[in-house]
Amino acid sequence: MKVRGVVVVLAFLLAAGATAAVFAYVNGVKNDNKSATGNMVQVVVSKQDIPAGTNLDELIASGSFTTIQVPEDAVVPGAVTDLAALQGQETALPVVAGEQIPTARLVGTSQLGGGVLGIPKGYEAITLPLDVPRTAGAVIQRGDHVTVYATLGDEGGTTTVSLVPDVQVLDMNTTTNNVTLALKPLDGQRIVFAQNEGNIWLALLPPNQKGVHQPPVTIHQAVK
Repeated sequence: MKVRGVVVVLAFLLAAGATAAVFAYVNGVKNDNKSATGNMVQVVVSKQDIPAGTNLDELIASGSFTTIQVPEDAVVPGAVTDLAALQGQETALPVVAGEQIPTARLVGTSQLGGGVLGIPKGYEAITLPLDVPRTAGAVIQRGDHVTVYATLGDEGGTTTVSLVPDVQVLDMNTTTNNVTLALKPLDGQRIVFAQNEGNIWLALLPPNQKGVHQPPVTIHQAVK
């Protein structure tokens, strides 16, 4: 009987230990998930591709939109975070399934925040006259993101830099090939300087891909 009692006690202790381990593991997972999502932002995305000129009220009624969580630093300027912002709107440009929807791609009965161009808060609109090759063959559209490259020279030689790695396009006039960009004031000054003193090229970024700074390239590095 004593042996049996010892066995029962040991079984109880093992079960209690296992329960504690499971509890600790679950708490650890919860804490990890909490820390991993601490800087996440909810944005609205479409479940399907939407052509330009589509009335969004019908899609809202049919449940064609959902929300996803994205890192705070990956939220595109003007991204729609509330489904109510899409009511009474239609698309000015195509929307790809699963991508964030910036307000610059929408037209509606009311004026967009930031004026007719939908300029994000803290930014300003600057228009650049660029020829077709410098605007990715003039396929750039409103709502796209581009990297601004600039080539400048001085006594030390000529250098090409990624002047501003990620810029939202507010408007593209294909008749004049003028492109209007949303820029922070300091970036705007740098681009105006580079436009007057050197050469500027725009590189079109894929949807939802953020541009990154690249090391400067000199003539010696370019010919390697």
